[in-house]
Amino acid sequence: MSTTSHSLVGKTALVTGGSRSIGAAIAASLYTLTKGAISGFNRSLVRDLGPRGITVNTVHPGPTDTDMNPDGGPVSKIVGPGMAIGRYGKAHEIASVVAFLASPDAAFVTGADIVADGGFTA
Repeated sequence: MSTTSHSLVGKTALVTGGSRSIGAAIAASLYTLTKGAISGFNRSLVRDLGPRGITVNTVHPGPTDTDMNPDGGPVSKIVGPGMAIGRYGKAHEIASVVAFLASPDAAFVTGADIVADGGFTA
């Protein structure tokens, strides 16, 4: 029986969290716990995968205008006042952060917790 080895050298693993892992949410302790665990998992993966040339980073998006959580929807009335830049993020803005981390320009960026939340947790 032969085995095939798959090379992962130079690949990027991205783990997504949420900005609630940075700050606590009222009546959401379990949600906050699980989001915070992602940051710890990220750091463990960095040590496990780094020697193979694999970078691992966590992106913590804040409130983002999506079908599930639209800007102007019921949740935005609660979180909107906490947005430092006065608006929800757009999906392409979060995607741009992820695209950078997956690019060769970010080859030295690993173990980072990138918060892209419009100042929501500031």
